[in-house]
Amino acid sequence: MKATSALLFLVFSCAVTGITNADRQLEPDLAGTPEGNICNLPHTIGPIECLAFFPMYTHDPALGRCVGFAYGGCRGTANRFRTLEDCEQRCPAEKPYDVCSLPPTTAPGERICPPEVDRYYYDASKGSCQPYKAVQCFRTQNSFETKEECDRRCQSPNSVE
Repeated sequence: MKATSALLFLVFSCAVTGITNADRQLEPDLAGTPEGNICNLPHTIGPIECLAFFPMYTHDPALGRCVGFAYGGCRGTANRFRTLEDCEQRCPAEKPYDVCSLPPTTAPGERICPPEVDRYYYDASKGSCQPYKAVQCFRTQNSFETKEECDRRCQSPNSVE
């Protein structure tokens, strides 16, 4: 019984500490990071002992644009943003890319992200906008609230952003 109580206390203490430190852990530590180099820093999910899953975005220098990834909750680099918009504002795309050729999501968050919503994406193989169940995180720019918005963006000849 004492072992069970001690274990419950330990788990509860860790949970409370994790909850109170969660927001602080999500903010990147910018100390010593040159302002212009953040977008070229590698992204890291953090060590296994972090045991968390936060949908975040990072600038991928190889692709020249922002993509989603699962952040473990501690450590990592400053190349980490809460939203795609924040990432793109700080690290604009280095070259134009076709939004409509992107997959609708960038990471496997189906079982972990908040509930699904009905959205549309452009399927280049079908040449049309298709409905899909979108998770609330890791969506790319090829994810639209309405079919009309998708058609307007991807059926036009200049879908390059």
